[in-house]
Amino acid sequence: MRLIPKGWQQFQHYKDRCPPWIKLHRDLLNDRAFMTLPVASKALAPLLWLLASESKSETGEFCGDVAELEFRLRISAKEISLGLKCLIDKGFFLDASAVLAERLQVATPETETERERETEKEKPPLPPKGGAVHGFPPGFDAFWQAYPRKTAKPQAAKAFARLRPDDTLLSEMLSALTLQSQSDQWQREGGQFVPHASTWINNRRWEDQMPSLAKPQNDPFRGAL
Repeated sequence: MRLIPKGWQQFQHYKDRCPPWIKLHRDLLNDRAFMTLPVASKALAPLLWLLASESKSETGEFCGDVAELEFRLRISAKEISLGLKCLIDKGFFLDASAVLAERLQVATPETETERERETEKEKPPLPPKGGAVHGFPPGFDAFWQAYPRKTAKPQAAKAFARLRPDDTLLSEMLSALTLQSQSDQWQREGGQFVPHASTWINNRRWEDQMPSLAKPQNDPFRGAL
């Protein structure tokens, strides 16, 4: 499993990789999502950020395999699994390798009859507009979790289904989103300049030249450890 910490480009921007320390901002105390995490998750998060600081990737991507974390952090696999699950569910870390697991679950049973195959072909890829949204295409959940503007989800799923990205393309899209989400343009005016997800997909915006990162408001070193 590969993990990407949320907001790494904004709060942990270094000229040189592998710094001897990380920045821990005081605003974390006012982050309701973080403060409502279980104690195990809140204790695990700073240790994972330290591991991310060893990464040579601009997104802070690092190995999140439980066995590796158990060795590096000297914490039991059970405690790591419990703490890490909440951090991923709440979006503090993105599981960049979860897409492959999703695709492995999508398989056609060998005992399927011809009539069942025809029925599957007749089904629309997505439910009608206005209905409940179920059965999103493989990889869409990871994309939607990473996309900062949660608007028009059915249209985004439909555009994603038409694109049908493989694992390599989806990884490229997620990496681009990590950088673009921290850009000055996307953070300006409360994010009103962030395009709808369907527009972003249809226009292949992950191929855009990477934007300049937003400068943190106030003193970026205030509250740093």
